[in-house]
Amino acid sequence: MCGKIRQIFNAVFVLCLAFILSITGIFTPSSLALSPTYNVSSEYAKSVFYERLIDIELSDNKANDIFRIAESQLGYHEGSYGGTTHGTNNVTEYNYWYFAEHVSGNNYAWCTTFIGWCARQAGIPLAVLPNFARCTNAYNYILPDAGATMHGRGSGYLPVQGDLIFFGTSNSSITHMGIVDLSDETNVFFIAGNDTDSVAYRNISLSSSEIWGYASPDYDESTLIPNDDIFGGFDEPVVDLYYRENMFFGSNVSWVQFCLDYIGYDVDIDGYFGMMTDSVVREFQTNNALNINGVVEKITRTKIKEQTIDKYLGEHPDKFKLGDVNLDSIINTGDASCILKYMAGTLTLANGQIPLANFNGDPDVNTGDAAAILEFILTEA
Repeated sequence: MCGKIRQIFNAVFVLCLAFILSITGIFTPSSLALSPTYNVSSEYAKSVFYERLIDIELSDNKANDIFRIAESQLGYHEGSYGGTTHGTNNVTEYNYWYFAEHVSGNNYAWCTTFIGWCARQAGIPLAVLPNFARCTNAYNYILPDAGATMHGRGSGYLPVQGDLIFFGTSNSSITHMGIVDLSDETNVFFIAGNDTDSVAYRNISLSSSEIWGYASPDYDESTLIPNDDIFGGFDEPVVDLYYRENMFFGSNVSWVQFCLDYIGYDVDIDGYFGMMTDSVVREFQTNNALNINGVVEKITRTKIKEQTIDKYLGEHPDKFKLGDVNLDSIINTGDASCILKYMAGTLTLANGQIPLANFNGDPDVNTGDAAAILEFILTEA
């Protein structure tokens, strides 16, 4: 009985401390210098937009981070990767990042890829804000499936920084979107890519019939993103990947290939989910007593991730301090959140993460460890 009371006390203590930290500002998260998550084009690397980008220091406030990154690109104009040569045809650095090759033409409108690019540079996991190339798909199912809260036209919702705003009319599909800065009683202010062929800051009346709705991504989940070094800087997939005639390609596929290669499987890291990748995925599923279908779904992805983390931690035993459960090299409230989610059964920890989570030194990982981490943060503030 005493043990049960102690667990309840620890849980309440964790919540109270988290609340105090959030409203008092006693704890200020450490900043992280921004480093692009991909190999930028040589032209973009010479541009003022790149200079602005790498000057940004990331924080634990991902809603603010994604807006500041979008803000750093104001004035970028399509027509070249550098963004200073005015042109048309949707040639941009953001499309180059998304498609991993040069693309141009009317089929490559880039307001969507700009948002994905900003999210990746901000360190926001794909599980929170996925990549997408169509506004309608993003609003109707991609963002809701990722846990975003959706607010339809006429809902009375007042958008806040980091929300996504969608535009369209009742007689058409959704045609445009941007990243919200703020709203007042009359207008909403936002940044959008592909707005008159550029990255622009705009405002529009909250009552405008052009506004389709808003999405509020669950940025709090961003604290769970693991250290990029572990996964080669590639993005963890949030949709099922498998071999098909029109092959999946991009950072998500490279994540799978990188992890499988790292843990000992013979696969090229080329970003294309072809027949060889399918064969290696089936080999992995066979070796781990999983359903052998070549599909990288949640169970297979989780097992690949666990084995990758465990090998990395085995090779770098001193890289992460006790308490750094989410492997971001900072002991913060995100680590306490990981423990609580693990206790609730909504988050899986790799074997190597368990010792890092046992912060208070007792035999088990429990709410006491989360409480001890928050006490440590408060003491160090």
